Amino acid sequence: MNSLQQQIDALQATVAALAARVQAVETHHAAAPSSDETLDKYWKGPERRLDKERREKNSNYAVAVCSFVSQVNNSGHSGTASGLNFVTEAKDLATDADIEKNIAWAQLFVTDSLVPRCLREMVALCFEGEPMEATSADLAARLSEDVTRIDAALAPLVQRDVLRRGLRSDGTPFYLWEGNDHFPMTLLLRN
Repeated sequence: MNSLQQQIDALQATVAALAARVQAVETHHAAAPSSDETLDKYWKGPERRLDKERREKNSNYAVAVCSFVSQVNNSGHSGTASGLNFVTEAKDLATDADIEKNIAWAQLFVTDSLVPRCLREMVALCFEGEPMEATSADLAARLSEDVTRIDAALAPLVQRDVLRRGLRSDGTPFYLWEGNDHFPMTLLLRN
């Protein structure tokens, strides 16, 4: 009897410790910043830095390009990608080779309208509570397209690691997109 009571007491202590850990994790998250803090962090802060760098280099002009993609879902998963690029001197502008590389990147998404349409459908799956993954057949059905055309359009994105390929438990291949790419996500927004 004594050992049974000891086991019960030990289990209750374990449950209490786990409950305390869960409570600590749940309350650890900081409160959301005020709109003034957000404005300062994401707008005024970079603007001050850009102007400071411009003045330090005695430049007449400076430009910053900011990108930010953030996603959250009801299961608690999230993803964020951001970038902040400053140009304070003409020598910091893209070279011809950089421009060609940037054009090649953009062409992945704009040469065939089927590409952003497929990505749109993958994002739409998230709004339906599903992961951002789909088989060629899933995408073909959603877009009234041919499976072969889907695979041909998405192959360059797989080659450049924008999309990944996986296998479902039944062996069916699928496409997976994390959705943190600024340029294609911007294509999907209604302006």
